[in-house]
Amino acid sequence: MKTKKSITKLFILGAIVLFIILLFKKNSLDIDDDCFASIANDIANNKETSYYFIGSSRVQNSINPEILEEHFGNKNVSNIGISGSTFLSNCILADFLLKEKTSKVLFIELSPIKQELPNGFIEFSKEANIDILETIDELTKNESFRKRLLFKLHILNYLYSKKISVKKDVKRILSQNDNKEREIGFISLNKNNFNSISPFITYEEINSPSIKNKNLTTYQNYINYLLELSSKKNSKIIFFLPLTYKNEKEKNIVIPLYHSLSDSLKIKYSKRFLNSIVNSKYLSDENHLNSLGAEKYTNLLSPLIESYFFSKKE
Repeated sequence: MKTKKSITKLFILGAIVLFIILLFKKNSLDIDDDCFASIANDIANNKETSYYFIGSSRVQNSINPEILEEHFGNKNVSNIGISGSTFLSNCILADFLLKEKTSKVLFIELSPIKQELPNGFIEFSKEANIDILETIDELTKNESFRKRLLFKLHILNYLYSKKISVKKDVKRILSQNDNKEREIGFISLNKNNFNSISPFITYEEINSPSIKNKNLTTYQNYINYLLELSSKKNSKIIFFLPLTYKNEKEKNIVIPLYHSLSDSLKIKYSKRFLNSIVNSKYLSDENHLNSLGAEKYTNLLSPLIESYFFSKKE
């Protein structure tokens, strides 16, 4: 009898917790969906040259578009960084943007390719009607048929096997930071809970000959495809390295990739630039800038990207 009562209590408790999670998740998705829909609508209706910063949460927290709009007198600067984004989702998003009607300049974060897609990107792709599998087919057109097929099957399985993560949802319920709800676009983080400068990439690391070249064929295939497309669409693509790294292994991929690009295709940080930003007061945590860091970085970045911005008359 006691066992049955215990099971009943556990069942009721589980049902209550599940109801709260689903209710919270629905409200959270409503917030995100509004943001996804708004950005997708702005992209579709934009009739002027526009500038987009694409990347992960590091881009979300480091590029303040309002500062760039004020600096360049242009109202079409957008931060569409997506939490958890990798080079694959960056390139799919770039493909989508390039195929829209107006000319664009895309600043794309260099990061490893992973055969997975972040939740925010999947939700945005629904709002923007992005055909993920078709774009992957185009990005990998120079790969072997077998490799392309296996890659697409893996992504297809990943998309259809996406489950509700109870752990993640409980964490979001308990979180006191409302900014965590936003999975796309600029986020200004006011906290400063990290007292080390170790996450910052150094000038010596960027220019280190000790980091051996990796097999970059797949990355170069993606990049070449986007460059060809951008040329046809009267647009431009510029790549850049993020400033902070939680995963040291990532540097062994992105730095050789960075060096494989011609100077005209990448943002180059000087030693003076990096010395100006490397300060723990600019960090929100071990991998992200806070609002003060975003202001500093965006202002430092302005003269480096000035040649890619055009006046209203142009």
